[in-house]
Amino acid sequence: MSSWYENYLKSDHWKQLRKSKYNKSKFKNCHVCGDNKKLNLHHLVYKKNIKDTKVVELMILCERCHYLVHKLKDENKLGNCTNPLKIYRRIANILPDAIKEDKYKEELDQEFNNMFTSI
Repeated sequence: MSSWYENYLKSDHWKQLRKSKYNKSKFKNCHVCGDNKKLNLHHLVYKKNIKDTKVVELMILCERCHYLVHKLKDENKLGNCTNPLKIYRRIANILPDAIKEDKYKEELDQEFNNMFTSI
């Protein structure tokens, strides 16, 4: 993660946007698997000016699903769509199959192990 993005995640703007998303969301859990632990917000669309991000362009995901979404995106399985609703639907349709297959389990476990051993 780049330092400008890490700084942005500490900003008042991001904190307010996060709070707004969680307050406006009907479901306070991962929008894919339903887990309610270690929740993250995923940008469905990245704007040139990140402060132009709207609440509807964020998706609540648990850490595992968030990681898988980025893997699927890296593998170009989510396409190049820029419509947040269409991206949201693609994620909701594709991700449960990836979770069922547990395709990334070993890689994910290693990633988390690396995260916690470096602390």
